[in-house]
Amino acid sequence: MNFKKFASCVLGFEKFFFQIALVFVVLLFVGQILLSYDNMRLFFSKVDQLEGDEIEIPHQDVISQETVMQNLQGKHDYYVVLKTLPGKNNEKISDDQPLEIHINEKFVAKIKDDLLFLYVNPGDLITIEGNLNKEKPVLIFVEDVHAKLLHPYKGYAIYTFGEGEPLGWVVVDDKD
Repeated sequence: MNFKKFASCVLGFEKFFFQIALVFVVLLFVGQILLSYDNMRLFFSKVDQLEGDEIEIPHQDVISQETVMQNLQGKHDYYVVLKTLPGKNNEKISDDQPLEIHINEKFVAKIKDDLLFLYVNPGDLITIEGNLNKEKPVLIFVEDVHAKLLHPYKGYAIYTFGEGEPLGWVVVDDKD
């Protein structure tokens, strides 16, 4: 067998395979770009064809429409009484940096070392904001609640540094 003939045949196959590989790489990039569009993905992807119809779910907040309307009208049926207690090393809240109580991300009151009476509604989120010493947390204690509240319950407590810690969602017992 002639070596030159064999070498030119191998080079021909090499060029052919290189061109095919180049075509596949280009097809791969084009396919990836096409699959980024929903309509094309439905056409090309068997999985998307078998998935079924897309369901539109409207955005809903955790708070019910009734609760929102109640908040707008200023009606409050439930209450929570909070108290700060000294932390593990008898830390207290300084007068110049009181903790803020937020309900549904809106400021409602400041709390220092006294009792704080909060009006709440079902679904409200109570959070603690402030700027305390990172080594000295303060204890927020639920002193009293409306009889129908399941959470926060009387005696519930959290240690906080005032970094947006949630005291919890207001949950009401609907049973009569």
